[in-house]
Amino acid sequence: MIDAVELRAIRWFDNKAVTLLTTYAGVSPTVKLTYLDKKEKQYVDIDAPAAIPIYNKLMGGDDKLDFLLAEHRMRFKGKKWYYRIIFHLFDTLVV
Repeated sequence: MIDAVELRAIRWFDNKAVTLLTTYAGVSPTVKLTYLDKKEKQYVDIDAPAAIPIYNKLMGGDDKLDFLLAEHRMRFKGKKWYYRIIFHLFDTLVV
């Protein structure tokens, strides 16, 4: 607990390990998610923490930003560390 706010750390294994730190949703209650089992080639229901569907629903904006930043990054190499921060912020602003 930090400043009367309860933090929950959740680790769930999807294709890779997904680690979340949340104040909103926790592990319980669990929800049923339907995934395609690649080995058996059929859909199976699995239990997942309640925070995972919320994360999957809202992560699209971050992925889109990362994609656009990679495609349209300014190619500037500076020797000073703060140049990289300034140009990263500028790239984010433009995108």
